Amino acid sequence: MKNILRITALFLVMSLTWAQQTTGKISGQVTDNAGAGLAGANVIVDGTSMGAATDSDGKYTILNVPAGKFALTASYIGYRSTTTSNVEVKTNLTTPQNFSMESSAIEGDAVTIVGEKRLVEFSATNSVRSVNAEEIQNAASRSVEGMLDMQAGVTITNGKLHIRGSRAEEVAYTLDGAQITDVINTGRDVSAIPEALAEITVEAGGYGAHVGGANSGVVRQTMRTGGNEIGGNVRFETGDFGYQDVTATLGGPVGPVKFFGAVRQSHTDDSNPSFFTDFMVDMDGDGVADVLNSYEAGVTLDGDSKKIDFDTDDGATIDHRSRDNLQVNGTATMDLGPINLRLSGVLDNQTGESNGLPILNLFNSERQSEYERSLNMMSVRGNYFINPDMLVSVGVSTLNRTYESYDGLFGAPGSFGDVLGWGDSATVVSKYSGEMATLVGNNWRSSYQSPNSYYFGQFPFAREGDIATGWGKNERSTL
Repeated sequence: MKNILRITALFLVMSLTWAQQTTGKISGQVTDNAGAGLAGANVIVDGTSMGAATDSDGKYTILNVPAGKFALTASYIGYRSTTTSNVEVKTNLTTPQNFSMESSAIEGDAVTIVGEKRLVEFSATNSVRSVNAEEIQNAASRSVEGMLDMQAGVTITNGKLHIRGSRAEEVAYTLDGAQITDVINTGRDVSAIPEALAEITVEAGGYGAHVGGANSGVVRQTMRTGGNEIGGNVRFETGDFGYQDVTATLGGPVGPVKFFGAVRQSHTDDSNPSFFTDFMVDMDGDGVADVLNSYEAGVTLDGDSKKIDFDTDDGATIDHRSRDNLQVNGTATMDLGPINLRLSGVLDNQTGESNGLPILNLFNSERQSEYERSLNMMSVRGNYFINPDMLVSVGVSTLNRTYESYDGLFGAPGSFGDVLGWGDSATVVSKYSGEMATLVGNNWRSSYQSPNSYYFGQFPFAREGDIATGWGKNERSTL
């Protein structure tokens, strides 16, 4: 019996923790014109079954409200209904909203009030910085990292996020209440589409005991929920280096379910643009560019050296650094009175090429590393309201991540035997044709001895057909 009680207590604590990480609450007081509290007044969140009745002092609290902007309506017999729109709810914070109602004996239409964003969060017990959906849409940056970097106390150095000077591994990340911290490489495992986010919150120190896995700060991301009407938009961007980005969103109600989905497809020819001007290799100092590639200019090998030059137009895209990304994010919520359910999902597939040292790999760009990354996350949460002041929340999430890198000349291997062929000159030469195949064959010192580098001074330039990468694959799953 004691064990059952312990398990039940632990289950309730975990449930409350999940609820705290994804929702906020609304509280306030309903009064008449004289400032007296109205007992038994109803306050509801429009378009949902969430609401509360005021106590003897006219005070109310609505729990478990998802992050976002809502309209609240207060009604009471003998008084005109009052609606306040644009009420913003933030994760883990209490949104105050009071109502002053007029007697219906005074003729007039229902009262509508537009809420304003508060400059100071009085319910916050620590340093909290939040970015809502509207601010995300209007931000100059199209990445979550860019928005985080604009928050006070947050810096990003070499791709690592630091809060108040802390180490990167001391920051925890959540998405819709699910832990998405990359415990191996630090940072986030999951990158959500900005248009799919209702809120990004940064908590720096002083957070509640329910937060785990963080010493310096917590970055919370909450996904959007479908509205009361069907709607969506399409956004297209293009830029330098072959950059193209298309994002489409759609959301609204379908029967008892409210859904929101976002799809993003992006491509770039150069995922890590580097700037360099035209240059010329002139090792003999005669003021004339040295000869380009022996198989084109008829220059023969002389020991372990050869004359080579490289000339490019200013601003040229470096080969074999492209990246393609497909992301799908979505939520679905079902409101069944005392029970409501929420399903969140993320799919993120990325393929790309990694030409880490483009200048030194100018002549061997075809054998650079390519990679495939696949990630999917799903979370399910259910809430049961025992009464307006008490609820039980149950949630579970799963995250699966696969990453594979391989030689771009050969593609993903079907077996380990295929990988062994990457170091066999005959197999390598078979991937080329014409004069290039002859050049690659001459570069290899023997069947299993890869080519030496070209040296210009002390700088090694990889020869055509040289081995540039290996094969690696890892898979991670968390629950």
